[in-house]
Amino acid sequence: MKEQFSSTVQSINYNNKNHYFVFYIFLKYIENIEVSELDSAKAEERRRTMMALFRSRMDSPKPANTISAAQELRPRGDSYVRIDRRDYPLRCWSPAGFTLAPYNGSLIERQKARVRMLVRDIHDPDGSLEVSGEIIVDSVGGGFLTARWTGLPKYKLAALAEYFSGKLSA
Repeated sequence: MKEQFSSTVQSINYNNKNHYFVFYIFLKYIENIEVSELDSAKAEERRRTMMALFRSRMDSPKPANTISAAQELRPRGDSYVRIDRRDYPLRCWSPAGFTLAPYNGSLIERQKARVRMLVRDIHDPDGSLEVSGEIIVDSVGGGFLTARWTGLPKYKLAALAEYFSGKLSA
């Protein structure tokens, strides 16, 4: 039984499946521990020990989605994001990520991509902002694409935050 459980968990981890499914299989494994293998006191102690490993994850609050929690700005000019040599209009953006609409490209959820974002507002004394980097797509559908920045160097993050705060105060 142990070998079956560990091989199942390894195959699931290699396939990048959701950890809740692993937890479900783990619970099924615990339910199937034979009392004949161990006396009831040891079996109960083993169950409590194994459940304690997962309890901290179950009880901890889930992190807030940074894109939905953060303030976002709508550009007031010709702003776009270039993905695979195609330009898509920028609907709103923040230092954490952006939303495109209308979007009819080929990216899917959880896919990484290299993009270039250009924010250009009409009659803006600050000028335009251009950021190139890697994103992870959060959601795609209904003509929208929502993505967040990943792995941006510190100087690009600082430039994004400074430009964003200047737009909020204006």
